[in-house]
Amino acid sequence: MANKRSRLLLMGKSNGSQGSYEINIAVVGSSGCGKSALTVRFMTRRFISEYDPELEGTYLKQDIVDGSELTFRVMDTCDKEGRDPSRYLLWTDAYIVVYSITNHDSFVEAQKYLELISQRDVIIGVVGNKADLEKSREVTYTEGSNLSCQYDATFHEISVAENYSEVENVFLTVAKDFLRLQERSGSWKIPGSLEDRSIGLGDRLRSLGSSKLNIPRDKENKFTLLKDTLKNMFQSQ
Repeated sequence: MANKRSRLLLMGKSNGSQGSYEINIAVVGSSGCGKSALTVRFMTRRFISEYDPELEGTYLKQDIVDGSELTFRVMDTCDKEGRDPSRYLLWTDAYIVVYSITNHDSFVEAQKYLELISQRDVIIGVVGNKADLEKSREVTYTEGSNLSCQYDATFHEISVAENYSEVENVFLTVAKDFLRLQERSGSWKIPGSLEDRSIGLGDRLRSLGSSKLNIPRDKENKFTLLKDTLKNMFQSQ
């Protein structure tokens, strides 16, 4: 039975941190690659094998990472015809791009995502899922590693089903990269709603399409091109 993922999940919050930060992560990939299982496993430690591929959910988890209090907002995306990708393009600090090592088509889709999202100033992690199904492998470890290097992304080949620590490491690696960038830029994030929050990371776009944004024309055009390309990518499927 499909898991209901429309609500935000609030996990335990720890005290005694050195600072408070918030990171928005979009988990993207083709249907069936395990991105929903990856997201829910990180949030709840539970592995659930079946999901409604039409559902999209955003989850909340708070934890201490390298001495700082960090709020994870993780969007388990569902890209399909008619759905506007700007819902996460303007919101995301980091992407986790997922494919299944047992499905080469999902690897090709991951390449498409990487080509598009690498145009933005964001942190990227690549995950080759279903490493426990070695006999059904269609994508080699080297292929995944080389692809990640091409886009300056971290690479993890894991089994969401069998190993929670591997799943946790995917998100912690992204989070630590994020915190390092925050420290270098001397900026921070204040937890707020999905629609209105302050973000300070380089020249990153700072909210969900607010009319108050003063986006330079070249960035606005670049975002429009990226959004339209993603739409066309899924309309052609």
